[in-house]
Amino acid sequence: MRRRKKRNLVIYIVCIVLGILSILPFWIMITNATRSTVQIQQHAISLIPSTHLAENMKVLTGKTFNPITGFVNSVIISTGATVLSVYFSTLTAYALIAYEWRMRQSFFTLIMAVMMIPTQVISIGFYQFMYRIGMTNNLLALILPAIAA
Repeated sequence: MRRRKKRNLVIYIVCIVLGILSILPFWIMITNATRSTVQIQQHAISLIPSTHLAENMKVLTGKTFNPITGFVNSVIISTGATVLSVYFSTLTAYALIAYEWRMRQSFFTLIMAVMMIPTQVISIGFYQFMYRIGMTNNLLALILPAIAA
């Protein structure tokens, strides 16, 4: 009986810690909404709210920032990237599984190797490429790299 109580206590402690870790990002987001830009840049993380909420709300509802455009762009990018990624990944997986061809294992190895390259490594080269072809102010420049996932 005593052993069961100890085990339950450990389970409760783990659940509480995981609950706090789950709530922490939301708390930091709400706290950062009350801080000025300078405070966010100077201090990495603060769990105590500040007094700049009214100023931040003026910026949010001001004429220079339109949050609806940001949300629409996010929906376009995430939907396009998801649909195209699922489509091309399905085609690739079908070709690798359904058909027997000479370079199949080599092709699979190449795909795995490319997937292991972090996005940060190729981002500068990809930006330069997008700049050269004139797509720096285009949503496709954000959708196309996600297709290769």
